[in-house]
Amino acid sequence: MNAILPPRIEYRPVALSNARVALLQVSIWPTRRSMLEHISDHVGHLRVLISTASEPDRPWSLARGRLDVVTQKTISLVSHWRSSLGHRSKQYVCFPIDSYFQLQRFRPDVVVSLELGFRTLMACIYRITHRGVPLIIWVCMTEEQQKGYRPFRRLLRKVLIRCADAIVANGSSAKRCMLELGYPEERIFIVPTVCDLGPFLSIRSVPPVVGVRHLVYVGQLIVRKGLLPFLARLDVFARNNPSLRIVFEVYGYGPLQKLILEATSSSNLTVLYMGSLSVDELPKAYSSADIFAFPTLSDEWGLVVNEAMASGVPVLGSRYSQAVEELVEDGSTGWLFAPDNVIELDGAIKRALQTPNEALLSMGQRARQAVRRVFPDRAADAMLHAINCVLGQNAP
Repeated sequence: MNAILPPRIEYRPVALSNARVALLQVSIWPTRRSMLEHISDHVGHLRVLISTASEPDRPWSLARGRLDVVTQKTISLVSHWRSSLGHRSKQYVCFPIDSYFQLQRFRPDVVVSLELGFRTLMACIYRITHRGVPLIIWVCMTEEQQKGYRPFRRLLRKVLIRCADAIVANGSSAKRCMLELGYPEERIFIVPTVCDLGPFLSIRSVPPVVGVRHLVYVGQLIVRKGLLPFLARLDVFARNNPSLRIVFEVYGYGPLQKLILEATSSSNLTVLYMGSLSVDELPKAYSSADIFAFPTLSDEWGLVVNEAMASGVPVLGSRYSQAVEELVEDGSTGWLFAPDNVIELDGAIKRALQTPNEALLSMGQRARQAVRRVFPDRAADAMLHAINCVLGQNAP
């Protein structure tokens, strides 16, 4: 195991309040800004180097806030990834070509680089040529997600993590991916994916209507999210339970809008497309929901799960979302299923939609309590702990 690690060297201890931290990532997502601002408030200087101000597959623009942000010179390409379940996903791959120059110019005390691609390769080169500057690699992935990648990528990742002084993983599944590549457990830190939950915590829970179940989905309308197979099984349940009226509201954007509206035929199941919402409008999507549905086939996290639970809505969710795996307790704050297992999916739909009204309210209240451990300030503190460790203030 130790063969993959960088040589242990004596770092010059740097107080966290004086530390210059460089963070390399794709962009500044509005949901992550409050966490980064919290980190910025507790270090000497945080500079965020981003590959692009806006991503083609995201409906938001740069959320700079109080952060020191530098947009890099970047070459962007489109690639396609095929999962182990057979679906294909379009991905936009960024190559920030001036990363080494930007790091030279900033002269950080520690570098944090997101993902295991070209961006982190440049950070590794900087780490090798600046032996006193530790490198933290921040990984957001799941074991299910990694099944679709080729052996060459696995080899590249082994090379990259050899340069890392610590790994930050966004959940237990991501941590297991790093352990499987041979990285030592004591140098892996967990920092969950978070967003500002304040607007969702303020939503008042609405008692379910007798004889009606109101489901909500928020997110991209793409094959990877598993909506079409989920709707097919929901349609079967509706036909077998004609006395129950089911309303399924869909919020989001993507090419499957028309197919989603045409996917069901039961007279007691109504699917409504509600359009796409801005970040500020998101809370209203959850305000009248009894159950939040998240049938994804593959998600490195799924922030909508955080939002739904903070809104007091139990989650009917796929085990292939790391947020579901980390936050949802089956039978207590939601219902879990494997989206590629029809028997398990049917069972979860039945348990969720036949849950009594009083029990649904109690599950929502427990969900709201459970999600409090993934507040942005707590995730920021976990990241600060990792930075503090590699700076020599507190050896991992």
